[in-house]
Formats: sequence, structure tokens, C-alpha cells
Amino acid sequence: MIKLITNWKNLNFIFFERCGIMTAEAAVSAYRIWQNTLDKIQLREADRDKMSWKEECTHALLEKRIFLSSMHCGKFRMLHEEFCNEPFYSKGLCKCIFIASWNSRFFLRMQNDLRLLAEKEAVNTEYMMVLGEKLMKNLPASERALCQMMYDFLKYPGKNPDESMLMCLSSPWVPIADNAIDASNVIDSLE
Repeated sequence: MIKLITNWKNLNFIFFERCGIMTAEAAVSAYRIWQNTLDKIQLREADRDKMSWKEECTHALLEKRIFLSSMHCGKFRMLHEEFCNEPFYSKGLCKCIFIASWNSRFFLRMQNDLRLLAEKEAVNTEYMMVLGEKLMKNLPASERALCQMMYDFLKYPGKNPDESMLMCLSSPWVPIADNAIDASNVIDSLE
């Protein structure tokens, strides 16, 4: 039975060659592969340090396992990638996109509203807030609470709604609101 020594900072492939575990050529080849892998990992970490919050956002949310489904993640990515370079895109809007991506009706509404903002060459989300106020008047209680949450993300950047708002939601809506608060914390932590 071969015992593999895994001191990742200083693997000694020569040891394996001298013990007859592998040939000298195989030891050199294994060392080069190992070194190449380490170099790639260090490059990826260096690149992450240079990424803006917009570039790192989806990765950070995935890393924290905040998306409720792969479809939720896919819709979020679609809207995020389509609009993240628009001048009106902000962390607050990113949080709204997180919520809207969970529900097909919210998603389509958000996509249409964002395309309208892009066509108008908007530089902020004031128009979205006006649309949100109008929309909230005609929604059932749970949907209205989520829209209020989205409105608050836009109106009060860097702030989270109080978790007590979860109490006014019907049970199917609690997971998205709860995860939206977690997503908000993650997005706010990005620089």
C-alpha cells in the first residue's frame, strides 16, 4: 500500500522517486503539474482581489448558498449580466434582482422595467421606485411585503429591513424574503 505524503507547501516528489514509487520522469512531471495547479489557484485568488463587487456578486452569493434553486440563480445571472454595466445599477438594485429572480412574474416585470430604464438612459432608480409604489397598491399582502422590501433596498442603500417583516408573509414567501436579507448582507460586504 502506497502512503501519499501531502504537505502541500513542500511536496517532495524526489522522495517518491527514491522509494521506487515513481520514476524520476514521473516525479518531475507530477511536480510540474502540482506547481502549475498552485500557480493557477494563486492567480485566481489574485484576480478575485481585483474584481469589483459587480463581478464578484454572483460568485459570492453562490459561495454562501443563498439561491433557492438553480433556476433562481440562472434568472439572477441573466438580469445581473444584462444590466450590471448600466449607470443606474447599484447594490440596492442587485438585491431587488435577487428577489425578482425567484418568481417568474416578478422576473418578467423586473426585466421589462430595467429594459425601459436602459432605453431612457436613466442614471438612477427613481423611476423604478415610482413604478414600485404604483404596483404595491394592487398586490396581495405577501407580494406587497416583498415589493416593499425591494422598494426599501432602493430607497435606503446599505440597510436591511427588520426581520420582523417575515411574520407578515405567508409561508411560501418566507424563504425568499429570508434569503434576500442574507443576500443583502453578502452584497453589502462586497467592495
